[in-house]
Amino acid sequence: MSEALPGRRAWHWPELGLWNLYFLAKFVLLWLGLLDFHALLNLLFATGLLLPLPGAWLPRLRQVIAVPLGVALFYKDTWYPPIRRLFEQSEVLSFTWEYVADLLGRFIDPNLVGVLFALVLAYLFIAPWLRLTLLNAALLLWVFLAGALPAFSPGPLPQASAEGARAGGGPLAESNAIDAWLEQFYREQAGKVTRFPARSDKGEPFDLLVLNVCSLAWDDLEDAGLRDNALLRQMNIVFDNFNSATSYSGPAAIRMLRASCGQPRHAQLYEPANEQCMLFDNLARLGYSPELVLNHNGPITRKYLTFLAGQHLPQRLLDSDDFPPALKAYDGANIARDLDVLQAWWAHRVKEDKPAISLFYNTITLHDGNRITNADGSTRRASFQERAQTVAADRKLTQ
Repeated sequence: MSEALPGRRAWHWPELGLWNLYFLAKFVLLWLGLLDFHALLNLLFATGLLLPLPGAWLPRLRQVIAVPLGVALFYKDTWYPPIRRLFEQSEVLSFTWEYVADLLGRFIDPNLVGVLFALVLAYLFIAPWLRLTLLNAALLLWVFLAGALPAFSPGPLPQASAEGARAGGGPLAESNAIDAWLEQFYREQAGKVTRFPARSDKGEPFDLLVLNVCSLAWDDLEDAGLRDNALLRQMNIVFDNFNSATSYSGPAAIRMLRASCGQPRHAQLYEPANEQCMLFDNLARLGYSPELVLNHNGPITRKYLTFLAGQHLPQRLLDSDDFPPALKAYDGANIARDLDVLQAWWAHRVKEDKPAISLFYNTITLHDGNRITNADGSTRRASFQERAQTVAADRKLTQ
């Protein structure tokens, strides 16, 4: 019978314990294509969990530290955007709890919940019989080697485009080509300026109405079955095949209000622009007095108004809180019905002694997270289709 040498302690490699379920869940999600698995980070994390530590308090401290690290690593392995994006978009902090709960509910796939539940049951059944730590360690090492060594890759490597192959490059070369094209695009756009004609008093004056509809896209109308609706049928010209420099409402509005110049980088949108770029300033020189109307007033609206003021728009003409609330916004503010607000603006317009005006009207009726306000003040969830039908019906300024 052998005995340990005196003065030396035997090192015991610990088991992963419940962390086995953590890694098994990741492997299942990876197999389903639902995870952007960072093999090296996960391998290092597992190594840290398996390293022998002396005493009793060091292993306990490791577990305390491992829990937040494991949560952060799991989130990093998902396809979700970085957490810092939440702090970059400060309006997220103004969302109502109902909207936050609705957003969280969209991230939960019942089928996936069922798969993970079955995985938990399988783990509880096989854990007493199999060395899952050894299995997970082997899988981690295999996934790492499969990504690091082409010979171990379980699938074909991404193929470069024909142009990249002829140039002797691959995905990196393609990325550099796209970056170069984008730089060329910005250089070309920097020199573009709209030349407006001189002001003329000839002809019959008319008003210009810019209806800035937040959260509206062709795909949305297609999905709601409203691509062909009464509002669009009244238009003389409809653009239905175009690209957009941005899809978010704030930057999109700024780009449109600076449409007299070419498209700048996103970061430049929040910097002062040349006077000649301001669309409504140029329209004012042609005799169109600028006006601003919105159908909402809340925490996010006040920040939005700051953006609009930076584009030389005047103070808003009407207070949306003076109208009956038709919707409750995603930030808790009341939203007036478009027909009510536009009819009130038209009543004001016919009394004005101005030959022509240029109106910027912003509506968030279609914004995600809005709820319909009932007669008793309560709210209910409203689909995009239901709200879009209302917007299309409110197509006339007067009845």
